[in-house]
Amino acid sequence: MRTRALGKTGMRVTELCMGCWEIGGLFWGPIDQVEARKLLWAAFDAGVTTYDLADVYGNGRSECLVGRAFHDRRDKVVLISKAGYLPGADGAQSLYQPQVQCHEPKYLRQACEMSLWRLETDYIDVFLLHDPPMEVVKRQGVWNVLRKLKAEGKIRAFGASAPLNVAVEAARNGAEVIETPFSLLLPQAGGDLFPLAKKEGVGVLARSPFTSGRLFQTGKDAPTKPFRFLAQKDRPLTAAAIKYVLSQTAVSSVVTGMMKRTELKKNVVASTRPFLTRNELAKIVSLQG
Repeated sequence: MRTRALGKTGMRVTELCMGCWEIGGLFWGPIDQVEARKLLWAAFDAGVTTYDLADVYGNGRSECLVGRAFHDRRDKVVLISKAGYLPGADGAQSLYQPQVQCHEPKYLRQACEMSLWRLETDYIDVFLLHDPPMEVVKRQGVWNVLRKLKAEGKIRAFGASAPLNVAVEAARNGAEVIETPFSLLLPQAGGDLFPLAKKEGVGVLARSPFTSGRLFQTGKDAPTKPFRFLAQKDRPLTAAAIKYVLSQTAVSSVVTGMMKRTELKKNVVASTRPFLTRNELAKIVSLQG
């Protein structure tokens, strides 16, 4: 598994990042803690050293599982976590609309301390604001507390995980790392964020490569119909979707969740070279309009 620079943070991340929302065991269904840790170890053995978490994933369960799985190899993994939703209020992120959030500086500091405890570590590699509203990323007080946490050695880099418009504003306001959706069906980050990220040295974590499951839709009216030319005998469309994301030089890593070792194996294979050809990428651009 190859690595890429995470912007100007000085860190390198594996091209495939394991999303750990699923092993929280609430929103995506139950998963035994022993099986979850075996999945984490299998990912590590396959070369994946980058893991994406949040304090609300399973109300802290994901962080606890990852902390226990890697407590004896902490220096060999890159741990990304987030804060902004209130654990305990809606750890499954499905009960309330709108979901309960807090991005106040005092709360972010407390959330960071709790994540450190659950992850069994004294530092978090990347600490992100979790789906902050636009007005939050415009507040300097929020960025100031993240800078202080970095100066204290509790985090190594900071940023935001957000929809594209908020992600762009966060990058303009000092975020060192951005996590945002990017896929065959949602390519707008390529024009709105990637040039800015390259210019400012911002690391980009591309999430939702399957566009929240839309890539799996079938039928003559499926949104993926124009892109079925990418599917080949040894390269299903899902693999091509991951390769499309990794064909973008501005992307540091593609984040995809998984609950089974079969999913892990497929995603690892999809993350290996070759990626897409210039002709394939050109045709994709023409289809995306």
